[in-house]
Amino acid sequence: MGLDIAEFVMDVEDEFDIEIPDDLQKISTVGDFVDWLCKHLNERKPAVDGMSWSRESVRPRVIRVVAKHTPVPADRISDEMRFVQDLELD
Repeated sequence: MGLDIAEFVMDVEDEFDIEIPDDLQKISTVGDFVDWLCKHLNERKPAVDGMSWSRESVRPRVIRVVAKHTPVPADRISDEMRFVQDLELD
């Protein structure tokens, strides 16, 4: 895992107060990461309002963190974008 990705993961961990395992190499797109994170959060951490973690609540927060670590503005980041090839995170 490169330094950029490591810093991104640490910021996501801080944003959601969770620990992300190092074995996420199979996740290559923003959308796949959001889906994985929703599942992980729902299994391990109850949402504040008692509801489940949804894509609608998780995705904007992930996009904000992605935008902080890439040259791509938040409004241009899509679920299909790949972390390394499209967002230049390595």
